[in-house]
Amino acid sequence: MRIALFGTSADPPTVGHREILIGLAAQFDQVWVWASDNPFKQHGASLQARSEMLALIVTEANHHLGDRPQIYHYPHLSHRYTIESLKRAQHQAQTQAPARASTSDSTSDFSPTFTLVVGSDLVGQLPRWYRSQELLQQVELLIIPRPSFPLEETSLQHLQQFGTKLHIAEWQGLPVSSTAFREAGDTEPLTDLVYQFIDQHHLYPAQFLARTPSVHPPLLGSTLCLKQPNDRPQN
Repeated sequence: MRIALFGTSADPPTVGHREILIGLAAQFDQVWVWASDNPFKQHGASLQARSEMLALIVTEANHHLGDRPQIYHYPHLSHRYTIESLKRAQHQAQTQAPARASTSDSTSDFSPTFTLVVGSDLVGQLPRWYRSQELLQQVELLIIPRPSFPLEETSLQHLQQFGTKLHIAEWQGLPVSSTAFREAGDTEPLTDLVYQFIDQHHLYPAQFLARTPSVHPPLLGSTLCLKQPNDRPQN
């Protein structure tokens, strides 16, 4: 059982988050996602609000997947330190295994392999994360390149020194960001459900919410190509 772990600030979540989830679902048996506080960031909305908005994005992504939803929103995995989220995910897997053994699917293997998913914008931060070496020795790492955040060879070499099994996605995230909304009021990356949630709960500066609904980019999952990640050659 290959499980992708995707913790994100979701401040707010965008179509970029949705497309990443859809792409991950094509490569992994399950995708576990949660909103979290990043100790290196200042957040514009509460963790509770961000978690509720992320749940809307997960619903949209699973709707696109149709009768095979593989994306699970697990708020209880949230912690400001990812090593603690991993411990909670491991416990989650342990509690799921007995339940599966009692069903007709008892022959299925639920020995999970966890892959931590991060954007290329976070690669430079990873060595400074709390107990980062311990974390990266327990998971595989999938890096999703983001526009304007090129991967630096020195950062990758640093991660490899930790013994990390490193993969780099052969596709880029969409050229959208939560930061563009928070700092400049760009609402184009917001789905209608997230836009409405922000409006109803009076989140972020009110002057940002001045667009006509239903102008966000359409669902792109059907054209998203996520190839099998390749191991980064060791130097």
